[in-house]
Amino acid sequence: MTSFFSSYQQNCLPFHQFVYCYQGSCTFHTDDTQIDILAGTALFMKPELVHHYKLQGEACGLTWVAFNGYLIQQLSADYGMATQEPYAVIHGQTLPALQREMTALFDYADDPFALQQLSTVLYRITIEFFIAWKRRAIAPRYDNTQDAIAAAATRWIRTNISEPANVSLLAEELRLSRQHLCRIFQQRFGISTKAYWTRLKIAQSQQQLAQYPHKTIKEIALELGFVNMSHFNKVFRQVTGSSPGTFRSSCMTRLLPET
Repeated sequence: MTSFFSSYQQNCLPFHQFVYCYQGSCTFHTDDTQIDILAGTALFMKPELVHHYKLQGEACGLTWVAFNGYLIQQLSADYGMATQEPYAVIHGQTLPALQREMTALFDYADDPFALQQLSTVLYRITIEFFIAWKRRAIAPRYDNTQDAIAAAATRWIRTNISEPANVSLLAEELRLSRQHLCRIFQQRFGISTKAYWTRLKIAQSQQQLAQYPHKTIKEIALELGFVNMSHFNKVFRQVTGSSPGTFRSSCMTRLLPET
């Protein structure tokens, strides 16, 4: 749904929700928090969260979708959203692709035979949101030198995501010692450089498994730099707790949202 509003009454829906502010501003209120929602802000809410919105300017435009699904709880946990956290928010970042994906859901809403398409799009939205949220929320700020090094390193990893994880090569590209680079990743992200690289590869593979059903699992694994299927299967299971085949099957057939 896309809507302009001046104020919303308090509500508590029994669904998961994605909300994207595309114009104007408002404040998001729960029983104990208040958050500014500006254009470009994306918000994910768990079911039964008591909340309401208050207008800040003349009007505010939101795109939102409410749904239930078999794997949504596991996905939020996999990306670091604790059980007790009722919502996740991404501030100050325009995510037009997210709004386009949410708007695309409405093309299928009245089609009783489009549950699979709905599931695929919702899964893609969920993964894209949590990848972006994880990148922004994963660590506190450090000094500018570490910020610059971490930004350059993560940018290089994303650019070379199809290559096998090679921390020594990355350190050489940044003209750092491997030990110094690993120390920065441990301090900033709480995990090793190789673990960060690996998790990013698996996040990319999840996105491709959900988004490109015509691609074989082997093709996706090789494109992301895994040496063989055995290696990919092992790492995927270590990070997510399931096999790539089970994950894809769940994307296609078991996530049946209620909108």
